[in-house]
Amino acid sequence: PDVVPFETPKPEKLVARILDIATDEGDLVLDIYGGSGTTASVALQKKRKFILTERQTDTFKEFLLPRVERQCLIENIALDNNVKLFCGNL
Repeated sequence: PDVVPFETPKPEKLVARILDIATDEGDLVLDIYGGSGTTASVALQKKRKFILTERQTDTFKEFLLPRVERQCLIENIALDNNVKLFCGNL
């Protein structure tokens, strides 16, 4: 949307470069600050597995979940079979 959720969002190109250098296809990526879902989005594009955590339920619902769902559609990935999402405070 038009809302910028964070003051210092990570650019996708930067995350992609980091994943290219540090991981291979199929590797597991951990991001304990899931935020807007940039790492998840890039991990899906790069065919990496990922684990993200997000402390704020609102951030999970408003930013992270919709972004992962959109990227799954773009990458033609079945959300129910390949990506498992859980928010403990729902």
